Amino acid sequence: MVFVIKGSKELVYVIVILGGLTAQQEKLKELNFVMFVHQVMQDIIAQVVSFLFFSFSFIFFSFIFFFFLSNSFFFFQSNFIERVCEPITYQNADFPATQYGNVALGSCITGFVGNPLLECLTSGQWSTEIEGDPCIGKKIFNL
Repeated sequence: MVFVIKGSKELVYVIVILGGLTAQQEKLKELNFVMFVHQVMQDIIAQVVSFLFFSFSFIFFSFIFFFFLSNSFFFFQSNFIERVCEPITYQNADFPATQYGNVALGSCITGFVGNPLLECLTSGQWSTEIEGDPCIGKKIFNL
């Protein structure tokens, strides 16, 4: 009688039980076979558990890595820390403090007119380009 069992590490175990053994030898062979099958099953279960552990660990740490390096992390932080560009005067206009990623409407300083817009970049710096109508000097007529 021949038994073939696939075991751990891609090994194939072959057990050959020869006929003509005594009853005691037969029982010993059956016991050895049962112990062998038990060991093979333990090896298979250990490999499955190991695979599942490392698979779930990989997924968990991938999620953590993505969460902390993505914008979603900044979304959660924004509830606790207000991220704003500081108020500035730029190209004859005053711009108020503005949250990252938004555009501020400026007010021209005395003697100038316009509707300037300036973007607060997500880096926390103001853009260098005025959008909208930049502030230009008023023409004054003396009569």
